[in-house]
Amino acid sequence: MTFNEIEWRKKVRLAKSGDELRNLLMEIPDDYNGAAAKGSLQAESPQCGSRLTFNPTLPDGATNSEFTFDAEEVEMAAMKAFTSIPNTTNLKLIANWASHRNATITTPTPLPEGTDCFELILADLIDLGNGQVWCYECDKVYSVAEMQLTHQTRGSWGCKDYLCPSMHFLASLKWIHFMRHRNF
Repeated sequence: MTFNEIEWRKKVRLAKSGDELRNLLMEIPDDYNGAAAKGSLQAESPQCGSRLTFNPTLPDGATNSEFTFDAEEVEMAAMKAFTSIPNTTNLKLIANWASHRNATITTPTPLPEGTDCFELILADLIDLGNGQVWCYECDKVYSVAEMQLTHQTRGSWGCKDYLCPSMHFLASLKWIHFMRHRNF
């Protein structure tokens, strides 16, 4: 039997629980579209605990914050995004890694190297309002629900900028790309 990605993506969109998403993830053959690497995060990274941390890079290259989210929420957000955003094998890897979490590990686990697609789901996780963010400048931990959201334009990108309650820059996510037609 061959794997039908279109049918599989339809099932993921209709999934109602994290258990359904986990089972669907296991249906992907190891040799399908880069899925052979799906176990590589487990082999090369520390075991995923019940919570994950992520340090976004700001436009100037600095890191000013650390976000912490529940691993189950990360898993579900990554699976949902993987079904709707093409060429995001890393989201599949993140979802699979988080699905093998060890709930007895309560110390937050840093997101593994090479998972550069995480910013694609950061805004969705923030919108859930269940995470925390540590502002390095304030040296305080805030609920993500306490952050301020502003919209900026950088070059041809529209960005969502997240600020702590003291207005320190925490994360900037490219949200929309503006393109214009050139007349030659």
